[in-house]
Amino acid sequence: MFTIFGHTAEVKYPFRTGGVNHQLKVHLVRNGVISVLQLPIFINCLKHNLYRGLIYVALSSIYAKKISRPLIIAALPVKHVRDIEKMHEVSNIVDLVELRVDYMEDPLALNYESLEKEKVLITLRDADEGGFIKHPDEIKLRLLKYLNELGMLYDVEMRFVEKYNNKVNYEDKIVSYHVFNSSQLLDLSTLRAKAREYLDKVLIFKVATVTFPGYRSYLTSILELGDNVAVMPMSPSAKERIAFAFLGSKMLFCCIDTPTAQGQIRCNHVKEILNTIDKYDKIN
Repeated sequence: MFTIFGHTAEVKYPFRTGGVNHQLKVHLVRNGVISVLQLPIFINCLKHNLYRGLIYVALSSIYAKKISRPLIIAALPVKHVRDIEKMHEVSNIVDLVELRVDYMEDPLALNYESLEKEKVLITLRDADEGGFIKHPDEIKLRLLKYLNELGMLYDVEMRFVEKYNNKVNYEDKIVSYHVFNSSQLLDLSTLRAKAREYLDKVLIFKVATVTFPGYRSYLTSILELGDNVAVMPMSPSAKERIAFAFLGSKMLFCCIDTPTAQGQIRCNHVKEILNTIDKYDKIN
């Protein structure tokens, strides 16, 4: 933690690189909007006092990762407005709480403006990709437009983005691809090509898949595409999820009480595991 112009700033985990190069980038979050600047430009802005609205700073580089730990995200199914109170149970443990509003009968009923932007990730998951309740596309479009206006972080499926083209903003958001059966599975070369189209624009490109012959190498190949990629197997093995996190996946989902996917373990247990590994890294 440090202070700039009287504002407290925090070095956070790497989100995105903004391009395949060696230059250090600075990620600024002001009013929920992420800006990516080259380091000299950022320093110049500080000299001219242009970033009084600074919330936090994240430094990242493809080849010089200062922080290897993934973002720890608590997946919280929200069936009723009162469910968001559970966020406080893990606020000091995780980096973000994913509010799965696809569990709600009316996902527009939540008071999103009252939420702390820097601590939440909003997801209205499509039923075809693991969503709990099937909601009309029109509802989802309205919600994403509203969240984008608020400057909030959300997760949107790659298929949904491609379906509606210019109607969905995905820049500096999380774009995801989920595989629950063989009919949804893209061949590796196709998915790699699609991922490259998003990597320079999204915050994180995420791939989650059920197990199939070769799924580990499939996910590893996607993970190697960039520094802002998250991959996770949806298998009963929590060990596999954690293993991919240590291989460089930028997101590790955990649960507060009820898992939203196979392999999720409780957030306090995830924190204990990562802290234990960190201790050994420091010793070595």
